[in-house]
Amino acid sequence: MVCTRTLSLFLIFSIPSLAHAETCAGNEESHVAIKTNDIFDLDDPGTFWLHKLANTLHVITKPDTISNEIAFMNEKCVVSERDLQEVERHLRKLKYINTASVVRDDKGLISVTTSDKWSLMPTINFGRKGGQNKFSSGLKDRNLLGYGIDTEMEYFKDVQRSGYNLNIQFPLFTNNNIQGSVTLSDTDDGSAQGISIARPFVSLNTNNAFFLSAYSGDLRQQYFLNGKNYFSVAYSDKQANAWWGKRYSRDETSVIRYILGVDYEKKTFGDIEVSDTALKLPLPEDREYFTPFFELEYIEDDFRELSNVHVINQIEDFNMGWHFQTWFGVNIAERKNNESLYVARFSAGKGTQFTPTTLLLSDVSLLTNFGSTSRSRAVLNVNNEIFHRLSEQFGLYGSQHFTYSNGQFADLPVVIGEENGVRGYALEFQRGSSSAAFTGELRYYPNISIYNLFELGAAAFIDTGKAFGTSEFAPQTDQWLSSAGIGARLYSRHASDTKVIHFDMSFPMLSHENVNNVEFLITTKSSF
Repeated sequence: MVCTRTLSLFLIFSIPSLAHAETCAGNEESHVAIKTNDIFDLDDPGTFWLHKLANTLHVITKPDTISNEIAFMNEKCVVSERDLQEVERHLRKLKYINTASVVRDDKGLISVTTSDKWSLMPTINFGRKGGQNKFSSGLKDRNLLGYGIDTEMEYFKDVQRSGYNLNIQFPLFTNNNIQGSVTLSDTDDGSAQGISIARPFVSLNTNNAFFLSAYSGDLRQQYFLNGKNYFSVAYSDKQANAWWGKRYSRDETSVIRYILGVDYEKKTFGDIEVSDTALKLPLPEDREYFTPFFELEYIEDDFRELSNVHVINQIEDFNMGWHFQTWFGVNIAERKNNESLYVARFSAGKGTQFTPTTLLLSDVSLLTNFGSTSRSRAVLNVNNEIFHRLSEQFGLYGSQHFTYSNGQFADLPVVIGEENGVRGYALEFQRGSSSAAFTGELRYYPNISIYNLFELGAAAFIDTGKAFGTSEFAPQTDQWLSSAGIGARLYSRHASDTKVIHFDMSFPMLSHENVNNVEFLITTKSSF
């Protein structure tokens, strides 16, 4: 097969982007057959009227939607088995796709078969975690009319604010994976608006990518300490981002990409409301960064299909290869507040499957701002998760999360609490310059499905964590926060939101006036 390279130019807001492509004699696009299926296979035993009703009410994904999503496959003249596996992974990432199969027959015909998730959902969410209640209600459709348009309208109320959100993400059906998004928010403490258009690196073989975005928000943020209000601050947040990226090299096992772009952020802070004047309070400082940057990315292609890792009875894709990203920029803003001149970021991640029953997921990241006499900062994060299956029904899980900071922005605190590794304690219970958190769990997979709608699971857990460098935020406890508990897990692989519902009963071990002896938690998380 003979390939010739052509170049097309896509102009958006006067930012050029190379769209792609390889054009091939006898393009394989004409040899792709797409079949989209409903949520439930009505030939399966155990099917009853509820499954039939769900299929009747559901709008099946349009074949054109799938064709648009896998357009990146047309960039290659020769499609390998590894490429077909990547198409499967990409389709499984879509919120509205449950299963995906991509196979090629002896005549070279590529068959793409998908089954849908239920995408239209009235939402009534309520829960309690870390001593705080939250509530939201609305309507969302992750696959509007079968065209892959993700829409969400909701009213919400939590400890930070209450108000209305509208979020829309949509493909542009240009057959080169371009997509857009719009975000609007109107709350009791302000409003926010955002827009973006992008052609991401959807594949390891994607030749070129671009991203454009703008965001503006005027809101108030609430912060906590010792299980009660600490302070709140009004702020204005302006952001814009534009970049263009290109694949530099690609072989059978890895890819190297580079990105050229510019990043803008301006954050200004208004009135401060302090709950307790006795508390020491480092106030956030205004900052502005206008940063042309260069990014280099390296990805090893060693993906594996696993199950019962983060969710229950669902195929999950993990990369056992290395993933490195390095980012460097120069701040050319006026630097009125002595902001840093240079910004650098580095991240690395890898999965390691020691045995068929033991998996380690690791990542590390470093963010640093330097070139300032007083506003330099560094933030280091190290995270590890280990999974070990004892049997078909039982497994062990352990995690470690470590954060070190020096000169961290006051509006981005290092904290420990319910959302940061220790269940049963209030949000942001401790804060400091560094933190460490550890979790151990015995997980139970009973292989019980409720009418093929929900998968059940359970766990017994112990958490412990601590913030270090707490003297700046005194008075607060500097003891280790620990808790133990049990919980049930509920997961639906047929719902478009890949969320696990947690019902936990936690027993905090710290004696404190703002810590309950028993805390009941109802939360939704992205993992078991």
